[in-house]
Amino acid sequence: MMAEMAAARDDVTFLFVNQGERRTTIEGYLNKEKLTLPNVLLDARMDVPRHYSTPGLPVTLFIGAAESSSPSTWARFPGRH
Repeated sequence: MMAEMAAARDDVTFLFVNQGERRTTIEGYLNKEKLTLPNVLLDARMDVPRHYSTPGLPVTLFIGAAESSSPSTWARFPGRH
């Protein structure tokens, strides 16, 4: 559902953040499910749940334009954006 929404909306930036799993695990899942997602990020240090105080996984966050985060701490998947 979120992948379809990301593909249909050009006025919203979707970030697909995986927390704590290895890159190979994530890539394997995306390939198995035949998902092509924009902006797939790896949060290996688990910064997202700490920053936003999320209670668990999965979680969907809606972040306004005025809010900021630290995307420089996330690893971007080449070819997935």
